[in-house]
Amino acid sequence: MRLALILGFAAIVAACAPAPVGQVGDVGESTQCGEARIAEADAAQPEPTGPAPMGTAFPELAQFLATGLNDLSEEREASLRLLLKRLHGEETPFLPKMRICSVADSTGETFFVLLEEPRYLAIPGTYNVGAHVFGASWELLSQVSFSAGWRMDVTDVEVADHSPLGRSVLCFRTAPFINGLDVGREYYALCSGRLVLVRLEDAQGVAIENVYGAPNHTIGPVPAELGELAGAITEDADAGLLLEALTFMGGRHLTLEKLANRNVLSETEDLIRCVDELFSSTAVRDRVATLVESDNVWIRDAARLAQSRQVYD
Repeated sequence: MRLALILGFAAIVAACAPAPVGQVGDVGESTQCGEARIAEADAAQPEPTGPAPMGTAFPELAQFLATGLNDLSEEREASLRLLLKRLHGEETPFLPKMRICSVADSTGETFFVLLEEPRYLAIPGTYNVGAHVFGASWELLSQVSFSAGWRMDVTDVEVADHSPLGRSVLCFRTAPFINGLDVGREYYALCSGRLVLVRLEDAQGVAIENVYGAPNHTIGPVPAELGELAGAITEDADAGLLLEALTFMGGRHLTLEKLANRNVLSETEDLIRCVDELFSSTAVRDRVATLVESDNVWIRDAARLAQSRQVYD
């Protein structure tokens, strides 16, 4: 204890001691130059009036593709803050955990996904992710916010170059935290510049259903175009869109009757009616029965989960 106090006092004295004159000048000049460059760059940018519209180009993000977005110098962090201000339309007081991934799109092009993740877990709470998709020229194509799980921690994100989709996908490696669900991996694909959930697995790699009845337990983005899900199943659509539709259909949903008796945060009526319509369609049910025999393991697993309506209690 006495040794710790002595060492602590010595550290305070050292921190307060004046630096050599030459070092003070060097540091001061370097800091002033850096601040001047940042101020100049900030002044050159028009003040944003809101979030960046689709199509806005962010070529400056390319510099972070190879170096990453963590452990940045003060100058590079300031540059990143300016980019985020343009993207969100407001200041970002605390930088989230971020990464940029190159992922193949259904169009055959390679796009870029900027992920924003929480730095700390909130228990109870969801692991909220913001995904921004940029085209080959760094033009903004889409944005979506979603949960990677309730009482869940994302331990790693990697690009799986070889997947049953025939192209690269994003893989979130996850682990339950204090009574969280057994979810080991989450797979996301790009479909025409849109990030979609295509598969959930438990810790053993077995395909599992998503939960839609309680929004706090829903993993990944909810399909944006509900009216196109039936066509994605019955027609020869992209495998990513097919898996998005099957994953939604095979999830655990409320019924309208159960929704009427709940007074807590619940699935919306639109989602319930959509899944009801999918199961009431003979063409959809026949197609799902055929897909159960698919040679593609992801499609086969998703079709098996979508054979019967899973009710959330």
